Amino acid sequence: MKTKRNWHWSLVALLLLGGATAEWAAETPQAAANKKLVLDFYGELYKGEAAGDLKDRIAGIAEKYMLPNYIQHNPAFGGAGGGRDAFVRAMQQQPARPPNPNFKPPETIAVMAEGDRVMLFTRREVPGGKDGQPARYIFNMFRIEDGKFAEHWDAGAGAPPPGR
Repeated sequence: MKTKRNWHWSLVALLLLGGATAEWAAETPQAAANKKLVLDFYGELYKGEAAGDLKDRIAGIAEKYMLPNYIQHNPAFGGAGGGRDAFVRAMQQQPARPPNPNFKPPETIAVMAEGDRVMLFTRREVPGGKDGQPARYIFNMFRIEDGKFAEHWDAGAGAPPPGR
């Protein structure tokens, strides 16, 4: 029986986590600041999206949050290894959107920080999405340097089937 065979892994995990110190589990001030940086960045993007003027705001947002030598690993936003200026150009080339007072920002599922990295996992409603999925799950990871984004990776996928 599977539950009888694998009970020992649960015991090992419990013993390891039970032995963790509060210092190990506590979030450092730097990790909290890095997470806030990422969440504030997305907050500004969402405000621009709701107001319909993200194209006008994006250069200022990028300058505020990204190092000049920022590296973007998503080819859709400046190409693999593309920089801050390439990201701004890619965002400004997006189709214009009118103001949307009913704009609903993506749901934050998780935000985690360790060292100079922050990972954000979100769920975004996409009614009539191109792949027929009602939502997209998006993974973003940033490397922070001197209080700004030095590097960014991301990936997205449609909603998992029910029951998964």
